[in-house]
Order: sequence, then structure tokens, then C-alpha cells
Amino acid sequence: MGHLRSGPIESDGRLAVVLRVLTGASMLDLAVLFGISRPSVYYVFKHTLGLLQKHLQLDGFPGTEEVCNKIRNGFSKVSQSV
Repeated sequence: MGHLRSGPIESDGRLAVVLRVLTGASMLDLAVLFGISRPSVYYVFKHTLGLLQKHLQLDGFPGTEEVCNKIRNGFSKVSQSV
């Protein structure tokens, strides 16, 4: 296996991990793709999904680009500290 990355995973990477797991991606494949350990994939998934559930209080599916951007920006703010 190649070298693992060092440093925190950016919020867009964390969200990508969650979305890929939810669509059926292999944890091992994600570890290789993102250059992180398999336990880190599990941690990122569990922690990020918890943040999404806790901080995103949506009234239905976001219908406009403006609402999607607001959600993305809010997620970036809360995920940078972990």
C-alpha cells in the first residue's frame, strides 16, 4: 500500500467519504482513494454523519442552490474544528 496522508481531512473530503459509504463504497477502497487508514474511514464516516444529523435541521430537501450553499458553508464551519 502507498503512503498515508498526514494532517486533517478537509470538510469536502469528509463529506465525500460519507456520501460514498452511503452509496455502497468499500471502506478499503475509500482508504486507498483518500490516502487514509481504514479505521480513519470509519471514524470520519461516524463522526461526520453525526455532525450532519446534529447540525443540519432541514425542513425537507433543499430546493435552491442558495440553500445548498448555506448548508455547505455551515457544515464547513462545524467540521473544521475536528
